[in-house]
Amino acid sequence: MQRFRELIPHVLNPAYRTSASSFTRQRKLPLHRLIVFVLHLAANGRREGMAIGASRFFDQACRDGLWSESEPPSAGAVSRRRAQLPWEVFRDLLNKANALAEQLWADGEQALWHGLRVLAADGSRFTLPASQALRQEFDPQSGLDHPGRGHYPQCLVMTLYDVMRRLPLARSIMPLHDGSEREMARQLLPQAPANCIVLFDRGFPQFELLDYLLHEFHGHFLMRCCGSNTFAEVLEFVQSGHSEALIDLRPSKSLLKDLPAAQRRAMQSKSLPLRAIRMLNPEGELSVLLTDLIDADAYPAQEIIDLYFRRWRIEEYYREEKIVMDAEAFHGQSPNAIRQELFAAAIMTVIARLMAALAEQAHGLDPRQAQAKNALLATAEAACFFAAENPDAAVALFHHLLKQIARIKYYPPKTKRPSQPRVSKKTPNKWRAIKRTQPQSS
Repeated sequence: MQRFRELIPHVLNPAYRTSASSFTRQRKLPLHRLIVFVLHLAANGRREGMAIGASRFFDQACRDGLWSESEPPSAGAVSRRRAQLPWEVFRDLLNKANALAEQLWADGEQALWHGLRVLAADGSRFTLPASQALRQEFDPQSGLDHPGRGHYPQCLVMTLYDVMRRLPLARSIMPLHDGSEREMARQLLPQAPANCIVLFDRGFPQFELLDYLLHEFHGHFLMRCCGSNTFAEVLEFVQSGHSEALIDLRPSKSLLKDLPAAQRRAMQSKSLPLRAIRMLNPEGELSVLLTDLIDADAYPAQEIIDLYFRRWRIEEYYREEKIVMDAEAFHGQSPNAIRQELFAAAIMTVIARLMAALAEQAHGLDPRQAQAKNALLATAEAACFFAAENPDAAVALFHHLLKQIARIKYYPPKTKRPSQPRVSKKTPNKWRAIKRTQPQSS
């Protein structure tokens, strides 16, 4: 319990202060209360305004005896204080939460694959409020005056995710117009733990990224390629009909022609030794998996194919953020506030997963038996515990929270659920439908 309470800083790092007086004086809304309130807002799954949320959250903390009696802050006071709090504080807090999970969550070999941590790197678009500041920062081409683009701006979020423990380890938030998923993944990979393998979807194959993964990255990788419109060496492998083979990937002419002469000569001599494995998805679509795990005896092809499908966990995580946490119902309209909440959602996922593991140990449940959704919402509701000022009340709430998480269990389906096609639940655009049916004028 004390480890959890030590997560939340009470003093702002001097390097993050926007002014000499930032968070140095006693206020109605000190740093630790502000941070846990933002964590609560980002993960509670409620569409409520700042004023209603602050009133309910602060009143509950006082009734539980965690905080001294005080008037809840107004929405304006919260917004002004958040403006003084750089989003980098939440980035550091995500790192601290994952370090705490490493210390307290002894998951053993069941969280590893051949002794390796299994990670996935993938991006997702998040829809933002239609404020001018967000439009300029993240998506200048959005708006009604740009045909074919939505009214609301979007940003690109890249997450490095542990698919076995279901923990977001690191993330990056970039503008939509210059946010390359490959470059964002490359920036996050140095934060991956040692002895890991990273899974990539078919949007990532690129010679430069594969070169980086093979020669500079400290872990292993598994990347899906399309069976067509891809590297020439991969196409030759597909046409050979073999189930797997060792290939030497070389830079294409289109890549070399745009490089300066010196860089072109250095790139021409490069050859990437990779293992290619033929794979069919449940719909019968042909793909090729590329990996640096060359030893077929130590890493059989079918085990590698089965491993790739674990990548779907990161898609489920993004769905959890957008549906369960309702993360796109942002409570701020500045770039700093957006980054705060997106990192806060990841932090609450890590803390909730860890609380679920502790609840299972304390109440004799099997691993993964506590329902993840209940653990997340219960932890978000009791987020004030992590900045408790009354130790005795904190102990009581900690045990109550573990009991509340253990009470609702997850029961896996007895039979495998059939895969479902991706469908859009949005109402079709009637104006486009009318335009398609109208006869074209000559």
